[in-house]
Amino acid sequence: MKNLIIFIPSIENAGVEKNLFILSNYFSKHINNTYLVTANNNYKKKFNKKIKIVCPKSRFFNNQSRAIKSICCFFLILNLFKRKKFVLFSFQQNLFALIISKIFSVNLIIRLNTSPNKYISNYFQKIIFQTIYKLANEIIVNSKDFKKNLKKKLNVKSSYIYKQIIKNKKFKKKKKKKKKILKI
Repeated sequence: MKNLIIFIPSIENAGVEKNLFILSNYFSKHINNTYLVTANNNYKKKFNKKIKIVCPKSRFFNNQSRAIKSICCFFLILNLFKRKKFVLFSFQQNLFALIISKIFSVNLIIRLNTSPNKYISNYFQKIIFQTIYKLANEIIVNSKDFKKNLKKKLNVKSSYIYKQIIKNKKFKKKKKKKKKILKI
């Protein structure tokens, strides 16, 4: 793979972001051209320097809604990656990511972090999300239960990657160092 674009229009302070930092930094060590497309420009220090962060220069977007950030990122990708082949890895706004993948004819990986039980309440919603997810090349979830739930609720296959994230050294519990007591 020559280029990986990680798509996350809105970076906030939650569990998704912890996974974003871990996976992005991991990918940057194994993929030469790793891009991160976001409307937030206030989290650059959390990413490996090899990652090329594509975001607006203005801080205006940092406090905007997800919808505005998504539209901004959609146009950033359309303008900057016209002639490049890439794989798109979506952490958020999977509909925008799906549209981008179809425009550029590229593979799409979707990472889901919320159970469909929380956002699907009727048959119409079920059909919409089922269609979006089935058009992706791969879906990644973070637990075995989530994988089973997705299959049961939407009949969609997914891959489970939670173990890889837990093994990351940064998030293992640190052993407390014993303090040396000087005897006088």
